[in-house]
Amino acid sequence: MAQDSQVPPATEAPNYNHIFETLIPDPSSPGLEEMVSYFIYKRAKREWATKFYKRIGHKPDEAHLVEYVESYTESRLNGITSESQQIVASFAQSIIDEVRPQITEEALKERNFVRDAGVAAFGAAIYTLVLIVLALFAKFAHIDIVGIVESIFPVK
Repeated sequence: MAQDSQVPPATEAPNYNHIFETLIPDPSSPGLEEMVSYFIYKRAKREWATKFYKRIGHKPDEAHLVEYVESYTESRLNGITSESQQIVASFAQSIIDEVRPQITEEALKERNFVRDAGVAAFGAAIYTLVLIVLALFAKFAHIDIVGIVESIFPVK
């Protein structure tokens, strides 16, 4: 157990790859754009390692990996984040475009003129009843609504 306390956390280890924490600040609940960002990074890293292997004939060693990770500047990481936002937005738009006809059809199919007219008439009747009750209340409370309106907007 004493040895475990001497092992530095991964983020303090020498040559630690900080890209994950940079692209996904809260790993407990990563967003879709953050996960896509990290995927883009990992895809590029895999392409680089494959080309490295084909060119050199062996897998990249620790020094090469550190050099690769350090090549990711803030602007390069911002570019990955921007690309992931565009990918997610494009995907969302394609889903919207795909289901829009179905949504429109459902919305129009459920329309019924008689039912809608009935609902509108019922709403108008309730509103009228409320106005009548208010007018009766004002009359029995001896409130002169016409006099109040004329005092606010004098007739010339």
